[in-house]
Amino acid sequence: QPGPQQRYRRLAVPDQPQIASSCFGEMIVLRKTSGSGLPIEASLTLTTATRKALMKIADDNGLMSDMLSGHGAHPHCAFVALPFAGYEHADGRLLAVGILLPRAISPRDRRKILRACALLETINLRDALSSWEVEVSGFDTPQKTLRPSTWSTPSLTWSTVTPILLDRFPKKNLSAESILAGACERVGLPEPVRVEHQPYSALSGVPPVPEFRLLRSEGDCPRWGVHATFRFDVPVRGPVVIGAGRYFGLGLMKPIREDRDDG
Repeated sequence: QPGPQQRYRRLAVPDQPQIASSCFGEMIVLRKTSGSGLPIEASLTLTTATRKALMKIADDNGLMSDMLSGHGAHPHCAFVALPFAGYEHADGRLLAVGILLPRAISPRDRRKILRACALLETINLRDALSSWEVEVSGFDTPQKTLRPSTWSTPSLTWSTVTPILLDRFPKKNLSAESILAGACERVGLPEPVRVEHQPYSALSGVPPVPEFRLLRSEGDCPRWGVHATFRFDVPVRGPVVIGAGRYFGLGLMKPIREDRDDG
């Protein structure tokens, strides 16, 4: 005899935690295959040279995009130097450079930038009188520093690997904490529930603020730089880079996790 019939019913699904995201999404990683060693303090030297080299490649091959040049496009691509930092034996050396694409980028602009990155082979580091040979890194690399997921995994807590440049100087009625909270909001992040700042990073392998190059050229207006740790009430997905120098990799942050394996 057939068994009794049973109606289907919908099971209660627990609410999934909300995840916030910055205005930056995909990260293209150009890893160094040969060239001079650079310390994390020279991050601005590497990102400035990478932007110049990539824009020349794009211009020479008809691949220029406002998302790459930043002319009239906000947000546009940001350039970040990727250091071996945040692990037990980290020494802060730079292993690669990342190009951060805005989440709102069009498929056409994305294809142009991907093509330009694939064509880029040499980055001339004029300030260091040397050069890097680079190639696009695959997702299967064993080095965690070179994996976009290392810089993008959702986390409640994020700490700086390069100093944040404040876009205003703190005043009696304007605290550094409020300026930093505003910097988060400008890249699409929620207001942090806790902000801690100091001249020193919470991550191993990262030197204090005064040891970093913070000005792209002599004529730049000096800004106050700080290392900081942010705590959010919802997980934040990266990559996260904030502050006045974010398009050149200052204010790059890393999610704080229990993972302590070498990168």
